[in-house]
Amino acid sequence: LKVGAENIIFVATPAALGIWLALRFVRNLSSRVSPWWSLGGSFAGLVGGLFLLAFTAPLGDVLAAVNPLGLFGPGPFGEGTARIMVAAVVGPGLAFAFTFVNVVTRSMVNERMPGEMQGRIFAAQNVLTNLASIPPVLLTGIMADVIGVPPVFFLVALGAGVIALYSAAKNAARPGPMVY
Repeated sequence: LKVGAENIIFVATPAALGIWLALRFVRNLSSRVSPWWSLGGSFAGLVGGLFLLAFTAPLGDVLAAVNPLGLFGPGPFGEGTARIMVAAVVGPGLAFAFTFVNVVTRSMVNERMPGEMQGRIFAAQNVLTNLASIPPVLLTGIMADVIGVPPVFFLVALGAGVIALYSAAKNAARPGPMVY
């Protein structure tokens, strides 16, 4: 975004709204369709949000060039504000999708395990998830230093989308009823 760290509050606060909305509406929205459709739709929103984050700078530049209501040019907002505004609009949707994916998947796993084992399973799952996330986080950090942040957002979104489509096609081709 090329803005100071003190301005990150303008991006993080709207994202908190997305998390709150997801927690508020996940039960109603996911109960209307199958968990797989809920999961697929929210994951598609997550991938779409990552794609939009890859284009935050160009979208911010377009917003500043259009200059709605005279906010930018000689207006009250300085350089970089348009990028913050774009990120503040994308952030809640991305936070909503991320929270929705986590709640729906946790619910699906929760339905499959006995109640007396849930605590141990979730603790082991969290530990293994944290361990498994270390190499990808380090790799994306190195890639961001080498090729830049926007291309990394684009590549991560593209990779996640391709893997999701492959998994969906593989599951659709599997004979027999799908069980969740």
